[in-house]
Amino acid sequence: MNAPAVRVHDLRVTLGGTPVLAGVDLTVAAGEWVTVIGPNGAGKSTLLRAVGGLLTGPGEVALFGTPIGVLRRRERARVVATVAQSPVVPIGMSVFDYALLGRTPYIPPLGRESAADLAAVHEVLDRLDLGPFAHRELATLSGGERQRVFLARALA
Repeated sequence: MNAPAVRVHDLRVTLGGTPVLAGVDLTVAAGEWVTVIGPNGAGKSTLLRAVGGLLTGPGEVALFGTPIGVLRRRERARVVATVAQSPVVPIGMSVFDYALLGRTPYIPPLGRESAADLAAVHEVLDRLDLGPFAHRELATLSGGERQRVFLARALA
């Protein structure tokens, strides 16, 4: 039997002395789609940050059976990618180069992107109908187009 893609058990997160998550349990099978909904301030982003290993607290978080705490940062980044609500948009950066940042966990330190990395970015841009925008600067895109580029980085 395969381990679930995400398993959260009794997760608790406190921020600034305020409990934000208390006793969260969640299991997500590989390939399963899950939507997290709730009012502003309910802890949705906090939950996603904890699953991604960016926040810690009592409880257990495991990705494909491996506790999040034992994964090195690069290993974790190969398994989990998130799209921030308000990502920083580097001035002058092209759509292709921004999406290529999503390949960072696969490029060795002081290394360069491979042909496979470049192909992965082209494939994701094409899947999201962003191929024609590859050489445009992010700042020239509409809000919706930029959101697709942010998603492309996560998927790359």
